[in-house]
Amino acid sequence: MSLTCKNEKSFKLITLMKKVVNYFKETYDELINKVSWPTWNELQSSAVVVSIASLIIAAVVYLMDTAFSTVLQQFYRSFSDFFRIKNGYLLTEYSNIHSS
Repeated sequence: MSLTCKNEKSFKLITLMKKVVNYFKETYDELINKVSWPTWNELQSSAVVVSIASLIIAAVVYLMDTAFSTVLQQFYRSFSDFFRIKNGYLLTEYSNIHSS
């Protein structure tokens, strides 16, 4: 490796580091001077709205889960009399009548 190649790599590394430092300086400046942060009262009211919305969504999901569970249990019970398992085999009322 020649000396110029090392210098070029060092120059590229220094340039990259300057860009990274500049990025963080600009980011800090934007967060401090350009972003409009909510007041404490705005923050509290937003938190209340989010909490209430979360509770409503949780209640809706619970009700849907309960409803589907009930419907599926009734559906499975309607077929439980028709299908039976005996000695590992699935038997129906039809096969029970004719296999005597």
